[in-house]
Amino acid sequence: MAQLPLFYKNGKAVGPGGSVKRWKDVYLLVIILVAFMVILSGIVWFVPIPEEGVTYEETAARFEGLGVSSASQTEAPIEDPNQSQHLPQPEQFNPHLDSPADVKVDVPKASVEEPGGAARVDHTTAVPAGSSHESNVVTEETAASDEQNKHGKEDTARRRKVVEMIKLAWDGYENLDTLYIAGLTEEFNRATEWVKSSLDISKVYSDVSVFEYNIRFVGGLLSAYALSKNEMFLKKAEEVAIKLLPAFGTSTGIPYAIINPATGSAKNWGWASGGSSILAEFGSLHLEFQYLTYATKKPVYLEKVETIRKRLKELDKPDGLYSNFVNPHNGQWASSHMSIGALGDSFYEYLLKSWLGTSKADTEARDMYYAAVDGILNKLVRKSSNGLTMLVDLRNGMMDGKMQHLACFAGGMLALGGAHAINGNGARYLEAGKEVTRTCHESYRGTASKLGAEAFEFEGNDPVTRTNERMYLLRPETVESFFVMWRLTHNQMYRDWGWEVVQALEEQCKTDAGYSGIRDVYSNHGDKDDVQQSFFLAETLKYLLLLFSDDSVIPLDSWVFNTEAHPFPVLPTVPQRK
Repeated sequence: MAQLPLFYKNGKAVGPGGSVKRWKDVYLLVIILVAFMVILSGIVWFVPIPEEGVTYEETAARFEGLGVSSASQTEAPIEDPNQSQHLPQPEQFNPHLDSPADVKVDVPKASVEEPGGAARVDHTTAVPAGSSHESNVVTEETAASDEQNKHGKEDTARRRKVVEMIKLAWDGYENLDTLYIAGLTEEFNRATEWVKSSLDISKVYSDVSVFEYNIRFVGGLLSAYALSKNEMFLKKAEEVAIKLLPAFGTSTGIPYAIINPATGSAKNWGWASGGSSILAEFGSLHLEFQYLTYATKKPVYLEKVETIRKRLKELDKPDGLYSNFVNPHNGQWASSHMSIGALGDSFYEYLLKSWLGTSKADTEARDMYYAAVDGILNKLVRKSSNGLTMLVDLRNGMMDGKMQHLACFAGGMLALGGAHAINGNGARYLEAGKEVTRTCHESYRGTASKLGAEAFEFEGNDPVTRTNERMYLLRPETVESFFVMWRLTHNQMYRDWGWEVVQALEEQCKTDAGYSGIRDVYSNHGDKDDVQQSFFLAETLKYLLLLFSDDSVIPLDSWVFNTEAHPFPVLPTVPQRK
């Protein structure tokens, strides 16, 4: 859910406004950023990363089963992920084996009602041998097994297709796909060495987004560290975080949005409600800074984000809602605009994941999250003319008519929160998550391209969009919810919906050099915008890959994703809190 995408266009660095930046320092910065994001996102695809003093072959052997071939296997065809020893198997792959204290967040085992009224039931109840019911169970289980085998073969092919898409997308980024997908030893080690020796955040002389650098750089490095245990990535993550700390130098501790890493000067966006700080930006630092404190044993990082939370907790919240803007000088709300889309979205996500990510020890985050969700469901839900559940913005007490694509992540968030709720409202949250996810699927299904617009409402059964919001930017939020809903319910429908997106991406967005956004989702084979957003690789394709992978690959009871889809291990508790 990144708000200020960084990308290349025709080989030139392009900023969020679309203008080409030609001056030397910005060009160098974006080159470093894109190359670095390539490295980090590649790592998340479970490429074995050699530690110092450990050969690549030894590391590859340790991570056997993670779905990456060795250099000697680069010419081999992609195998069935349910048959190949090189892809995750429940008995082989234990991605939480090396996570802190081998902790897990228990997922409630109550049956989950599926869309359409069906319910998932645990069929492990013992049946007395020789009973008449035994033969019925065997017959039912055999039929279920046949159906699972059928879907298993389909999902194997789908997963293989997503891997091919990842390879093509990486081809557009300096051909680095061979380093991460094929596992070429020499090139991969050279790239790792480049990060170690050449990534120097202190030499960035341009203004950068604190939010973006946190979720992409700090988050990506920490995720690489968590997966590989290579201390170099932790060191680099802390180097970036240290350069962000001057942004917190306000009278309230609520950080500015922009910082110059070289000089330490910080400020806010001029357009942000009179120079205010943005909820989704300063509210989406907690996971990364908390993990930094855990890994480095330095409390300063957690202290910074706990100060933010304390300020927000003290503020009056009408109907449980948070404004999108806060004055960093007096700590007061700076507008009455509330949103689960742009400007607000990931703040709510981080509350839930701060609780889950500390083995449910951060009860303050839990209480703030569920109070906010109740406010969202009471005040930001609007029903379309055809009965679909839309999450809209609230401005001065008035609801918008449209729903943003960015808000589509909330389907998965609401359902995940429902699965863990202890306040008696779990069924309500889960149902809301299902409904929002269905709404976002309908926003795709009803267009000529079968892809969703930046914002939408409905006329009858069809989505409609204003002219300036008809584009699709390769965004991940809808498939993110498909992935979470699949993991929670195992309803094949969500995988099928994800496959529809894969087919649409291939049909509408694929180019010789990668994948491009499109300018009008209501046009079949319409104009492309000639831009492959970095979050397409970091999030969209990753969630699609995980959607068609076994649940043992980054299981939700052992990992939480930051808002750029970088997985962090669940911690045993809140680290070093004062």
